[in-house]
Amino acid sequence: FTLTTTPARYLSGQIVQMRSVAVRGFTTTTINIPDDDTPPQSTEGAGFGLSVTLLPTSALNQIYVRGDIFGSTSTPDGMVITSLFLAASSSAIAAWKPLNGATIANRLDGVSFQWKAPTVSAASTTYALNVGTTGGGTLTLNGEASAGKFGDSVVSTLTVWEVQN
Repeated sequence: FTLTTTPARYLSGQIVQMRSVAVRGFTTTTINIPDDDTPPQSTEGAGFGLSVTLLPTSALNQIYVRGDIFGSTSTPDGMVITSLFLAASSSAIAAWKPLNGATIANRLDGVSFQWKAPTVSAASTTYALNVGTTGGGTLTLNGEASAGKFGDSVVSTLTVWEVQN
């Protein structure tokens, strides 16, 4: 999904453009993300196609990123971890886990976040998510116990938008 507006002049706070990707249906990974004091790495978790490229119209504008990720972990003390990467960086610039901590094994849980870029480049930038579980086991994106949920209608999304400064 892409939204680009083209008025003669943007007002402060107006959305200039938005890019979004949605992943529907379940998929799994056994590549974990450690729950420790180091930034998640690009080799940890899986991307599942959750990446968006945006070319800002001005380096003076603001960039916001929002993710809504749904999944389950097969381990009783596991958590769904979501990490955000810029371009081809190896270390995450931000990471999130459920507010309630560990989840019940094979029970669908969600991680939602919003992040504002501290600086904006006028160059095209790719924003990518990796999702994984802690403590070993299998992460099921958009489902439970390596199977779909609600007729495979669960959707995880990544949205990036540019706002006029």
